[in-house]
Amino acid sequence: MSQQILILSQSHLEGATDAVCQWMNHLQIPYLRVNGEDFFHFQSLADLPDNASIAAV
Repeated sequence: MSQQILILSQSHLEGATDAVCQWMNHLQIPYLRVNGEDFFHFQSLADLPDNASIAAV
């Protein structure tokens, strides 16, 4: 798996983050966006991405 950028965000009122994600898609830069409410769906810490797959936060 290639490394990706981890974006910690919120799903509401995050227009700037949405725009950044659109540019990253356009430039084909791999990223993972995790919104605050997503943490409630994790069953354990194992659901978080491992350090080896994250290049930057």
